[in-house]
Amino acid sequence: MTTATLVRPERQATGRFELWLAEHGVPYEVAEGAPSTPWNADDEPPLAKTITVIDDQANPHLLVLDADACLDLGVAAQALNRRWLTILGGSDQPGRVIGHQLEPLAPVELLCGFPIHADEAIAAYLTLTVAMGGGRRVTFSRAAWERAAAIRYSRLTADCRDVLEPIEWY
Repeated sequence: MTTATLVRPERQATGRFELWLAEHGVPYEVAEGAPSTPWNADDEPPLAKTITVIDDQANPHLLVLDADACLDLGVAAQALNRRWLTILGGSDQPGRVIGHQLEPLAPVELLCGFPIHADEAIAAYLTLTVAMGGGRRVTFSRAAWERAAAIRYSRLTADCRDVLEPIEWY
């Protein structure tokens, strides 16, 4: 017997990711809106961001890194064994359009359709939190996600102090 549940459109992408997490035994929690209590620096959960890039052969990749990290396109291109990478943004950004809002892609190759690469710095985290659109955040076990999604780790980032050089005015 099959049952169907009507899911509000803005929750479909998050629902697919939740279903994948549950089917693969990855512990997770979903939160909506702003955190109910203010975080301090010691107990703030690690927030991850996903960035979609396209390589020199027009192949897309989804990169997962710490939200405070600075992506280094040169370092990431070397890690992916490509000549160059370009960040996709705006209307070029792949995603699931729900209503008038572009939802972020779930960090799972099966769900987004192209390879996932994670920055080696997040390998030390116990959990990761990703924003899934509509004010929803999904927090999940990093190690269980890594195993179930066959995540590849590489160095993708640089020290932000090195990347953000002061502007010299002439």
